[in-house]
Amino acid sequence: MTQPQKEPDHGLARDCFVTDGSGPNADKILIVGGYSEKGAYGPTILLQLESPAAATWLRDIFVEVSKAGHTVDLVADPRVRLSGVKQLLLEADPGVGSLVQLRRTQRAPNAVSFRWIATSTGWGYQADLMEPLTKGRAGHQYLTTEGRDDALIEVSLGERHNGLDRVQDQSPLRQDPRIQEGEFQ
Repeated sequence: MTQPQKEPDHGLARDCFVTDGSGPNADKILIVGGYSEKGAYGPTILLQLESPAAATWLRDIFVEVSKAGHTVDLVADPRVRLSGVKQLLLEADPGVGSLVQLRRTQRAPNAVSFRWIATSTGWGYQADLMEPLTKGRAGHQYLTTEGRDDALIEVSLGERHNGLDRVQDQSPLRQDPRIQEGEFQ
């Protein structure tokens, strides 16, 4: 008799995918960041990952969204803290002309809303860009295109970001002494 194969363990990703905030890791902050009109390349959304497991979790969301009909509001998840962003809808749309698009859908006095859409291939590409970060490699990736999209999305692991208004006091990464000493700069 053949034993069923065990699925690979992706750290938090398997336990945390449910975006209603339930599950054993529901109290862990995975992503902090925010929106700024004055990023280095214009309007920017920073997604600062708190760990490689957070990168795996986000990558798995991209894979899940690539399946037609699946939509996720990243901001609605209690493990995501983004200042200045009211909504960040991720959805698949086979009719998107390019692989990935980010469109501002609403602007309020203190927050903006976005619709981040991609073809199935586009979400697969986004997931592939996450791979170095899932392995714990410090760095960043730009997930949208400067000048074409309504904002640039930068996802970052292990880097210090002073330019954007972040939810710093709620970030476990901010308390890391290596950051205080400038190790990640």
